[in-house]
Amino acid sequence: MAFTLTTPRLRLAEWSTRDHDLLRTLAGDDRMVRFVGNRRPWSPEVVARRHAAALAHWAEHGIGWMTIGFHDRPEAVGLVSVTHRTAEESALAEPAIELGWWVAPAAWGQGVATEAVRAARDAAFAHTDLLYAGYQRGNDASGKVMTKLGMAHRLDFTDDDGHPCHVHALTRQEWRRLA
Repeated sequence: MAFTLTTPRLRLAEWSTRDHDLLRTLAGDDRMVRFVGNRRPWSPEVVARRHAAALAHWAEHGIGWMTIGFHDRPEAVGLVSVTHRTAEESALAEPAIELGWWVAPAAWGQGVATEAVRAARDAAFAHTDLLYAGYQRGNDASGKVMTKLGMAHRLDFTDDDGHPCHVHALTRQEWRRLA
């Protein structure tokens, strides 16, 4: 049986082979990628590579990308990623899980990101003692989600495409104090 998380309004389901089209749709939308990497829609090759990596991550770690959907609707409205990072891969230079998310524009302004990422955050602490998320300057909505989830600003850096980025993090100990 596939891994799922539920919240009062949402279901988060383990990433599967059938989710390639969702990723292609989200990654091909200028509104979705305006604060991601080089800020251009992903090529079919990048979509295929990221999709395969998401499937492999689940196989290796037992957690990973998840689709986001409302209980009363069949279609997914986004994704949340829960990605193990080594010290070399992590923005924090120590092993951690990186959280990320995309919510389709039709679901913006409904609290979907906060609700979904909160559930993913809580599940991720079964796998790590440290979580982080980052966002490019200008993506204030993502920064607000991080703050609502108890994450605190830890550092700034410039990404490979020259965009200033902010990183927020949360330890297991800090998370426990939120409850």
